[in-house]
Amino acid sequence: MKKPTLFDLLLTHFRLDRLKEDIKGYLRTSFEIVKLDLQAYLSHLGYVFVKSLIFSLLFLLAAFFLTLSLALLIGQWLDNMALGFALMGFFYLLLMLLIWLARHAIRKGVAAGLKAHFAQTFLAPQDLEKVLGLEKETEKNSISYPTNSEENPS
Repeated sequence: MKKPTLFDLLLTHFRLDRLKEDIKGYLRTSFEIVKLDLQAYLSHLGYVFVKSLIFSLLFLLAAFFLTLSLALLIGQWLDNMALGFALMGFFYLLLMLLIWLARHAIRKGVAAGLKAHFAQTFLAPQDLEKVLGLEKETEKNSISYPTNSEENPS
C-alpha cells in the first residue's frame, strides 16, 4: 500500500475533493439551466415566427383582394378598367420607392428595437429571478408590515 502524500492529506483534511465535486455539480446544473432557458427562448421564437407568418399571409391575402376591389372601382369610375389597374400599380410603385428611400432609417429603427429587446431579454436581472423561481419564493417569505394608511383609515 502506497503511503499518502502531503497533497492527499491536505485534500482529505480540507475536503477539497468534495469541493471539487460540488463545483462540478454546480457547473453542470448551471449549464442545464442555460440549455433549458435557450430551449424555452427558441420555442417562443418559433411560436412568434409561425404566428407572424400566418398573420402576414392573411394580411397579404386581404390586401390583394382590397387592391383588386379598389382597382375595379377606380376602373368603373373612369370607365376604363385597365387604367384602374394601372393606377393601383403606380400606387404600389410609389409605395416601394418611398420604402426604398427610407431604408436606412427603417434598418436603424429595426436594429435599435432588436438591440433593446435582446438587452432586456438576456441582461435583465428580474428575468433571471423569474427563471430561477426566486421571485415567488421572495414573495412567500416576505413579511408585510402595515403602513400608516392601513392602521388609521381616514
